[in-house]
This record gives sequence, C-alpha cells and structure tokens, in this order.
Amino acid sequence: MASKRGTGKRKAGAGKISVTVREIPGKARTASVARGAAISDLLSSLRINRERVVVRKNGRLLPESEALSNGDVVEVVSIISGG
Repeated sequence: MASKRGTGKRKAGAGKISVTVREIPGKARTASVARGAAISDLLSSLRINRERVVVRKNGRLLPESEALSNGDVVEVVSIISGG
C-alpha cells in the first residue's frame, strides 16, 4: 500500500514577500521579508539606521509601522545635515 502525503504543495519562501529597495542615489536591490512585515522590520533586516533615513513606499512618505506588500518599492533616502 502506497503511503499518502498531503496534496497541498508549498513553494519555497511562501511565507515571504519580495520588495525592491532603492537607496538614493541609484542603488537598487531586491529584499525578502516575512509576510506582514513593516517598513521598520525591513530596515532592521538590512541594518539601516532608522534615525538617519527617510523612507518612501511606492512614492509616499509613510510611518515605519506601515505593512509591506509583495512588489512594493521602498526608497531609502539618507538625511544629510551640515553647517
């Protein structure tokens, strides 16, 4: 008798989403984060100091608590000050 296995197949990384991260100027990379992750989670996973950047998601400034969705474009802009 053949053993039965579940018919539901999980794709590798099914609990993750993919977002594009653009670090101004010009650098872009793809990052994977857990489904339901917030902007702050992404910054932490990329080791980006949240106190030194402004973040836009899909062109809009949003709080770091904003959830990410698959395919989002996140722009990380360094805050520069001088005197």
